[in-house]
Amino acid sequence: YCHGFLSALYSGVLAFFNIISHSIFMAIFPKLRRRLSNLGSRGVDSRMIRTARKLEQQSHATGNYASAHLGGTLSDYNRSFGVDFRKVVQKFVEKKGTCSVLDVSTGRGFFLNVLKREFGASVSTTGTSVTRLPKELQNGIDAFFVGLTSNGRFLKTEKKYDLVVCRSGETQAMSLQQLTDFLARKLGQEGKAFVDVGNLGPNELRFVRELNRRSFRARILKQHLGFEKHGKVTMLEITHSSRK
Repeated sequence: YCHGFLSALYSGVLAFFNIISHSIFMAIFPKLRRRLSNLGSRGVDSRMIRTARKLEQQSHATGNYASAHLGGTLSDYNRSFGVDFRKVVQKFVEKKGTCSVLDVSTGRGFFLNVLKREFGASVSTTGTSVTRLPKELQNGIDAFFVGLTSNGRFLKTEKKYDLVVCRSGETQAMSLQQLTDFLARKLGQEGKAFVDVGNLGPNELRFVRELNRRSFRARILKQHLGFEKHGKVTMLEITHSSRK
């Protein structure tokens, strides 16, 4: 009887410790995996994806922020940059007959949907996001890419755009080198980019000067309190320096 009791007690204690050890492992494994994913070249992308996803969710009220104001409409973009994007697109259409638009970190795609609805086949629309956009929200988007625009298969595509826009999201997480590489690959020679480069603080003017040294012409449009609640963010208009 004593032997049976000790055997049952041993089995119970062993099962208890197995449960405890499993719980501890499941609690620390995601953190450990994230730490390991931050190592090496892939770690840079992992950190940037997480940062871009958080910025995109905050500015477009997606994901965990879905109960907030549904940002990302055409009027929201106009207000953020102090620019009338209807007029910008209209000028390209009048000059070329078409206008290709790229919206980086497109959120729910409202900006592109409005442009497509108003200009129809005269505008080709492309959206990117680190989060997959439901198909029902892609009706006004001709092409949609999931992932970082500063890396991966999107950057390798040959198409360049007349109008490149990023209201918060990924461009805030880009370094100066990543931003210039991206614009060199994706901004058409006569195109315009409107980019939120985040909170530059005292480095704002130096950042703009560096862009101007790298075959671009950049000017500060405005500053406003960012959706991310980390101070004022800087909105830039950028063109190739050779643009007429």
